[in-house]
Amino acid sequence: MAKLICFDNITECFINRRINRFMVDIVVNNERSKAYLCNTGKLLQLLKKGKKAYCLESKKNMRLLAIEDYGEGALVDTYYQMKSFEKAVRLNVIPWLRNCVISKRNPRLGKSVLDYLLICDSYSVYTELKSAVLRLNDNIASYPDTVSLRGRRHLKELIKYAALGGKALIVFVAALPHVSYFKPNDKIDPQILFLIKQALKKGVIVKAFSEYFEPQSKCIVLDNYDLQLII
Repeated sequence: MAKLICFDNITECFINRRINRFMVDIVVNNERSKAYLCNTGKLLQLLKKGKKAYCLESKKNMRLLAIEDYGEGALVDTYYQMKSFEKAVRLNVIPWLRNCVISKRNPRLGKSVLDYLLICDSYSVYTELKSAVLRLNDNIASYPDTVSLRGRRHLKELIKYAALGGKALIVFVAALPHVSYFKPNDKIDPQILFLIKQALKKGVIVKAFSEYFEPQSKCIVLDNYDLQLII
């Protein structure tokens, strides 16, 4: 395991309820407070009343970073999922990205804005990250946990680009502890599974890696850099 990002301002908190897409009602030291949530997924498995969580505390606000899961922390903050991915690229700890550097953030492709433009062995690779914090069973991470029109659009853009000969990559960030596999959630959004299969046929590279928040060290750690795909 590689430590990617460590924090010194972590506060233990407890989930009370989700207020809206971006705010969660929490309890800190027996007092009610609010925390910013950078994740628009439903997170029904994790945002349960009484669940222990870990917040980043600043002078201005609280930010919900992770929620207790299997003795560690599910990293629910998509901003830090992206930042830890960037750190992993810089540290060369993911073998299938070892010859890659981040050339640009938020590049436009067709009608969409993706996450990254990578340069890998002198090739430009349009890259999209997707947050997979849904657990199908003990060791399978999945995406999405709700119908994702945005996810469908991004996949279609990558498929179109790859079909024309371009290099494209989609990465599923399984931000859960102790998972070994990634599987698209076709029960929630069967179109995502269909599009992933089409992407593979057209040459889009599909990868998944796992990471989680480790409360003891207060760090985001890379767990498995190449999860087995169940497609």
